[in-house]
Amino acid sequence: MTGETALSLSIRRGGPIGVAADLELAPGEVLALTGPSGAGKTTLLRILAGLVRPAEGRIICAGETWLDTAAGIFVPPHRRRTGLVFQSYALLPHLTAMGNVEMAMGDLPRDERRAAALRLMTALDLPGLEDRKPSNLSGGQQQRVALARALARRPSLLLLDEPLSAVDRRTRRKVRDELAALRSAGGPPVLLVTHDLEEAVGLADRLVVMEAGRILMCGAPAEVLADPRIAEVLDLG
Repeated sequence: MTGETALSLSIRRGGPIGVAADLELAPGEVLALTGPSGAGKTTLLRILAGLVRPAEGRIICAGETWLDTAAGIFVPPHRRRTGLVFQSYALLPHLTAMGNVEMAMGDLPRDERRAAALRLMTALDLPGLEDRKPSNLSGGQQQRVALARALARRPSLLLLDEPLSAVDRRTRRKVRDELAALRSAGGPPVLLVTHDLEEAVGLADRLVVMEAGRILMCGAPAEVLADPRIAEVLDLG
């Protein structure tokens, strides 16, 4: 990673699940978000995706201003180049696995999409499932298709909400390999919500612990988890 900033955000949102966060990410950096349920982790991802509008704040990604409440700027979700993988997968039920991945490649010529989609599906251990509809895929397979679709957009920012919760150990390694490849290539920064601390340590460059919408600590995963205050918040006893 370089000293370059790929994502800069300063967010304030009130309400039952408020969020107050100030973060900067480098190209390819993987930042894991953890904390108790209701801490605001998924809300922060939804704000970045443009699905939730904060009361005040600023988001700059890949040099583009997506949000600046002081200047009246709000870029809608479909114009933000984000790759989203939420827990519900959100695959289109009438399309095949291949169709779901190809639909994210609207900027590629049609004759190039299938080959590009196949490369992604192979990397995520999905060959042979191209023609299956989501209803004929397991939860883990759907999750991998959702990740392939997110990567197919060639996003400026990748947002993952519990992306490995329904996959086996072998697939976890595949996903880790994909994220490592993104990092080494200076790809998009990644925000990863997880309750699995082993996953956070294995995948993330930095770990953020949130509670009640606030960032309690941010740093190298081993350093953060060694702090006794954080151990108490995460109930690591």
